[in-house]
Amino acid sequence: MVGLRIFSVKIDILYQFHALVLRRLLKEKSEPIQKESGELNFVSGMTGILLFISFLFLYFGKFVDFVWIFILLMAFLIFLACFVGFCVATLMYIFFKKIFKK
Repeated sequence: MVGLRIFSVKIDILYQFHALVLRRLLKEKSEPIQKESGELNFVSGMTGILLFISFLFLYFGKFVDFVWIFILLMAFLIFLACFVGFCVATLMYIFFKKIFKK
């Protein structure tokens, strides 16, 4: 589901659920913070691709112990992004943007 955000916000199921249901139940009046669409697409794509690659390794039974450690690390990084506000993929996007802008 994370990787769907690359193509459009309208097919991002979790975002649409939040926008249509949770915001009405919680009666939130504030609008979400607008970010650059390239940043959001990069972060969603990077997370989706890494989790999909992990799934493939698990499915085919290759490097299973390493993959579970990697998935745990990814879950921790997603936790940091959600609750602390520190996203490693966003930092990578900013870093790549500065490199390729020169």
